[in-house]
Amino acid sequence: MPVNKNWQSFGVVMCIKTPIKTLTMSIKSFANGVIVGLVLGVLFAPDSGNETRKKIAKKAGDIKDTAVDKYNDIADTVADQYGRLKTKAQNIMGKGEEVYNEVKAENNSNMFE
Repeated sequence: MPVNKNWQSFGVVMCIKTPIKTLTMSIKSFANGVIVGLVLGVLFAPDSGNETRKKIAKKAGDIKDTAVDKYNDIADTVADQYGRLKTKAQNIMGKGEEVYNEVKAENNSNMFE
């Protein structure tokens, strides 16, 4: 009995996709485990509740400060690149205008000859 080639290729694709899907799920599970472990570690740390809250607040502040610094760095980089591109565009426009004026003057002078 002949085998349908479409079903054969489907089987090959499924054999390839299944390990990738399993690996992706394993990585997600590992990451979730790490997060849960960190949270439980902070909650059950030998420090008092007050000390733990201070540590969490300090860490959150550090993360916020880092995020703000990264945002400012990116904003500065974008502003610098925008300024450079604007200057280049203005230079190109100026050169284009000069060429236009030269061609216009040349055409006007040719019209009167």
